[in-house]
Amino acid sequence: MKINCLLVAIAIIFGLAACDGVEGRKEKYLEQAQQSFATEDYDKARINYKNVLKIDPKDLDGLIGYAETLEKLQDWRGAVGKYRAVLELEPDHTKAKVKLGQLYLMANESEMALDLANQVLENDPTHTGGLTLKAGALGKTGEREQALSLVEQAFKLDPNDIDTIIMYASMLTLNDREDEAVRVLEEANKSQPESISINSMLAQYYMGRGQFILAEEKLKRLIELDPDNVKLKHKLVAFYEKLDRPEQAEQVYFDIIESGENVPTAVMALHDLYVVRKDLEKAESILKKYMDEYPDNFDIRFKLADFYVRSERQDEAKAMYTSYLDESESVAVKARNRLAYLNEMQGNLDQAEEHLAAVLKDHPGNISALTLRGKMHLDQEDAINAISDLRTVLNANPENTQVLKWLASAYVMNNEPELAVDMLKAALSLQPRDIQSRLRLAGLYKELNNQEQVTEQLAVASELMPGNLELKGRLVSEYLAAGNSDKARALTENLRAEDPENPVYALYLGISHQLESDHQQAINYFDQALAAKPGAIEPMSAKVRSLVALKEFDQAIAWLDEVIKEVDQNSPAHNFRGELYLAKREFPAAESSFSKAAEINPGWWLPYRNLAIAALAQDDMKAAESALSKGIEKTQGNQRLRMELAGLYERQGALNAAIDQYEAILQSDTDNLLARNNLAMLLVSRESAAEADIQRAYELSQGLLAQSNPLFQDTMGWVHYAKGEYNKALPLIKRALGAYPNNPEIQYHLGMTYYKTSDYAKAKEYLAAALQTEGNFRGRNQAETTLSELEDKVSSL
Repeated sequence: MKINCLLVAIAIIFGLAACDGVEGRKEKYLEQAQQSFATEDYDKARINYKNVLKIDPKDLDGLIGYAETLEKLQDWRGAVGKYRAVLELEPDHTKAKVKLGQLYLMANESEMALDLANQVLENDPTHTGGLTLKAGALGKTGEREQALSLVEQAFKLDPNDIDTIIMYASMLTLNDREDEAVRVLEEANKSQPESISINSMLAQYYMGRGQFILAEEKLKRLIELDPDNVKLKHKLVAFYEKLDRPEQAEQVYFDIIESGENVPTAVMALHDLYVVRKDLEKAESILKKYMDEYPDNFDIRFKLADFYVRSERQDEAKAMYTSYLDESESVAVKARNRLAYLNEMQGNLDQAEEHLAAVLKDHPGNISALTLRGKMHLDQEDAINAISDLRTVLNANPENTQVLKWLASAYVMNNEPELAVDMLKAALSLQPRDIQSRLRLAGLYKELNNQEQVTEQLAVASELMPGNLELKGRLVSEYLAAGNSDKARALTENLRAEDPENPVYALYLGISHQLESDHQQAINYFDQALAAKPGAIEPMSAKVRSLVALKEFDQAIAWLDEVIKEVDQNSPAHNFRGELYLAKREFPAAESSFSKAAEINPGWWLPYRNLAIAALAQDDMKAAESALSKGIEKTQGNQRLRMELAGLYERQGALNAAIDQYEAILQSDTDNLLARNNLAMLLVSRESAAEADIQRAYELSQGLLAQSNPLFQDTMGWVHYAKGEYNKALPLIKRALGAYPNNPEIQYHLGMTYYKTSDYAKAKEYLAAALQTEGNFRGRNQAETTLSELEDKVSSL
């Protein structure tokens, strides 16, 4: 018994010693990390903080310190992750909320920053950091006066807090009080002369105000405060270049070179300066000179080779890269990647692929090689492999905006628009002024029928390009499409003030009133548009719509008669008149007008479709088929007419003829999703569908699910049914029926699928529901036969 007690005591002692050892190591790493941070050795601080968190992932001091270190290293995404981790452990951690909110502000996520600021101020209404953060968030959303009031309050509470001082100066400037902003900074600079932020902001103000002597003093002071910060020296060089003081600009870099520290960096910066000045001779000679003095520095060597590539001296560049293939492994890999890029640029894709394969064989995670290979896959429209490579690159470098944009293109190519949206949103969070990406995002939202986001993205783009009238016009169109008549009208009035003679603005104003059912005012504007541009289709069509809405059919016809008297060969006017007669069910007059419209403009598809509609309204299937067939011939295969004719054949049960029309559409437009969907459904709906038909239907249906269209889901489900894959079919058809609960054909599909899975009760339920409808649908006979069989099966259970 004594021995057992002794063993237990020894175990406890050793356990405590082990704990002390682990805890001691953690404290040691934490102390080293804090010391490194204090001496601005952020790389070493990062390593030590990581060691702390390896021992204890929930150590708050370690997480906060690591987050602040990542901020200093400008790893914003990593810092956000660590601050979030702090808040998961301690939801009321005020410092983490303020710091995280500041990062959200940098990323233009003002709503998220505002939410965190409000949380801080709810617990402490006078918290300086919370007030300053809220001011920044409100300033971003345009609430300038309230933002200034808040930061003034924070400044009075703590006039020495640097973040508050900077925000106060910013909000004063935003409220057109720049002189006061400068005075605030100058006063703060007296008590905090070593503040990088205050000196840097003063330098910017002085440059903007033309106070160049003061600006120069501040830029030099910044270098004194942080002599190892090369970026500050670049700022001084840019300042001298702006003032056309080239010798002083060069001297900044020559001083670095003479100091013997960071020589290659200064040499390459001096080279870049000469390139910007287009002094290519000096740009080349400076690299050659120091390449000889530093023969083992391959950064300078690669810089020269890259210069040759940009200078269209590609043979010299290729020779240099090739000569490096026998150097150390890291140099050889870099050279081979450069050769791959050069060959790809020259169109030598096979050679580029050979170099990439050689790199990736031994270094499968090489980011440079994967980036180029991903781009090449994208250029070759190989979306799957492009996505694979580019996702790997993005995981290694989440802030690579070019890769984000390439991935967006790859996802679009792969029929995954939602993922493309995510990529473009991520790119814009990093580069919010990237107008082209914003316009692409608006286009994707348009495809996804998210009209609110379409207008939001275009509005931001328009703010970034205030002089682009075409973009503003597009924004008006989207406001109108979204039914937002107030915003459309306000923006149009501004545009019209700049260009009062432009008829499109009268059209926009008319449509804005039409949306509000103010048709008389709308007609006034449409008349103005037509007076400026007689015979224009859009205002003519819009005026007819308003007259119809007022039930003024005869007035509309009389007006169109006047238009036709002026220009008899006005095809749109004849067509609109036909539509009005059709609405009045005056079929001979309607057909005469449509025929005249087609005679004037035989290549216009719409009159033929309207002739078919008039025929169908009179139950004349042959005349409808004839009109559509003639239209297809005259318009050289218009797809919309082919779709109409295919639908007509389907309703008549002429499935083979319908299939021929869909096949013809896909010959000229393989991406026509509706044609692919309808053809796939027809192929598997034929009695005794051949294996080849089922396989063709399966191939056609690939990509349909990405469109989130319930009818496409039903088609995909029915294709799986035809393949005997009933468990795959069931959830798809159920989702489709959820969207269209009274569709008899989908009810039939679901009933048959339950039948095949031996769920006879549900099969009977859905087949019976389908047959309750009076109209016909594909499969009605099969539904009746199967339901009859089920009556016997269910009754025998």
